Formats: sequence, C-alpha cells, structure tokens
Amino acid sequence: MLIGEDYKISHEFGKFIMCLILTLYGSAALQPLIRYYLIESMVISLLISSCLTKAIRIPLC
Repeated sequence: MLIGEDYKISHEFGKFIMCLILTLYGSAALQPLIRYYLIESMVISLLISSCLTKAIRIPLC
C-alpha cells in the first residue's frame, strides 16, 4: 500500500505470503539434503526427496 497498490490486492497478497511462510519449513529441510545428495551423487534419493517436498508444498500453497 505504501507504493500505491490497491487495498484489496495488498490484503490478498498478504494472506498469500502468510501461506508461503509455512512452506519455508519444507524448503529448509530440503536444501541441506540437496547439497548432501549432490556431493554423494545420489540422484535417485534427490529425486524422491524433491518430489516429497513438492507434494507437501503444493497443498499448502
């Protein structure tokens, strides 16, 4: 609203951002796993963990 955005749009965007904050927990768990799996060349494990995280993230969003 500080930059002239409509109140209704700002309000809805604020609710959307609050939902996205919940997905940070999934991302925080995934990022160290991605680094570990890439270092160890465990591509299948990386694929499975990424799919599980996305499966949790989609309903939350």
